[in-house]
Amino acid sequence: MKYERQESEWFGFYANLYIKYISCYKKLEDTYDQMLHPQKKKLVKQMLENVMVRLCEIKNELVFNNIGHKAPQSDFIQLDDLLIDLKLNEDALEVPIPRFFLTENKDALDYRNQIHEKSLEKYQSALPEEEEIEDDYLRDIDIDTAIRILQKNERGRQGIDRGYQAIKKHKNDLKKKERDMKMHDELNMDGEENKRSDAVIVIQKYFRGFTSREQVEKN
Repeated sequence: MKYERQESEWFGFYANLYIKYISCYKKLEDTYDQMLHPQKKKLVKQMLENVMVRLCEIKNELVFNNIGHKAPQSDFIQLDDLLIDLKLNEDALEVPIPRFFLTENKDALDYRNQIHEKSLEKYQSALPEEEEIEDDYLRDIDIDTAIRILQKNERGRQGIDRGYQAIKKHKNDLKKKERDMKMHDELNMDGEENKRSDAVIVIQKYFRGFTSREQVEKN
């Protein structure tokens, strides 16, 4: 007899599936980033993109089946109980940005970051001076309106702060990448010098043996 899940069981089913797809996505992303073979890399990228699409579909099903929770059909899904049952930490739910997004779209990302930086600088320079709010105005505002104003200002502050943090992280990543490339080049140069030194030693050894044998034959 075919088992049919109850409406309340679909959330648990998709939650388990979601965690498994995240693990599969991370492994494929690492494989693609470290692979050098062009044909195999192309195939792995297709698989990775398919897993990413399926991951989005499962997340949509989770949102749709988020029944009986405090925030139904919300993008913020609570999976803490499931992580405890599976003996996993919160890193199991982290979905990192694919690294090939940063390498294959580098020009577009650099252009976007430049626009972002200019917009932030323009916004900071165009900020008006703080206006003094009359006490009568504060008395006329009810609690709900005051909360909305505070939330709006806080969201704006957090958005600006996240923008600056993203720019700072991007610059640090570029510096780290340059240091790694410089270190890699230095190691390669050291390796080439060691190879040349070994070759010189081998040539010297054979040359000395040849001259020694030649002197013995003459004597």
